[in-house]
Amino acid sequence: RSECFHFIIPYLFFSNYQAMMYVVIGADMLYSIFHPFRYLRVQTFPYLILIQIPCILFGIEHPLHAYFNMDPDDPIIFACNPPLGTSGPAMQMWNITNIIVSITVVLLYGIIAVKMLCHSRGTEENTAKAKFTRGVVKSATVLTIFFSASWFLSKINDRFAVLFPDIKPEVIQTMQTYSVIPAVASFAQTYYVHFMMSRDYREAFKKCGLFGLFATRSTTSIRKVTVTTTMSQAN
Repeated sequence: RSECFHFIIPYLFFSNYQAMMYVVIGADMLYSIFHPFRYLRVQTFPYLILIQIPCILFGIEHPLHAYFNMDPDDPIIFACNPPLGTSGPAMQMWNITNIIVSITVVLLYGIIAVKMLCHSRGTEENTAKAKFTRGVVKSATVLTIFFSASWFLSKINDRFAVLFPDIKPEVIQTMQTYSVIPAVASFAQTYYVHFMMSRDYREAFKKCGLFGLFATRSTTSIRKVTVTTTMSQAN
């Protein structure tokens, strides 16, 4: 167990970091909906630094807690993973805090969906405002369902050792080991959901990184071909 723990310390940090990032993203969306004009006036870089603080603090908490609560017996474990690579008290604290974080995320997206539905009352169906509202509600709903079926489900699964102590330890360890599968599916859920549900998000992504460079060159080439063809036809 001790060998496994030292090996997975980076994973423990980033796992907690991304769990808190779910809360930060939900809170960011909520802030932009309740205070849109104030949100637009926020300076981007200081804001990005500020929202990293809770993620970093939550990320550091679990490795430190696990380090100071290492199992003195240092048993041989079934597999090297976060539920089995830390002592019982450390694992329970990690599980409980992540369940609290998961409930917070579900509540945040629920509030976003309800707020947007209330905001859309009295609006005509085909207006831009109504379409935008429907898009936000759909995104929040899909994110909540996806999150509940992935990260939240994996944390509940890890809790079985406490909820059902009569289950054989081998069965519990197997369940906790394979609970990483739904958790992995959640790691990039925000990107995939927004990419599918939001045209603005897709356009913003196309302008970023190597994909943005490729898209820019492709667009430039298309424009050149279009201009050349137009000029040829004019002549």
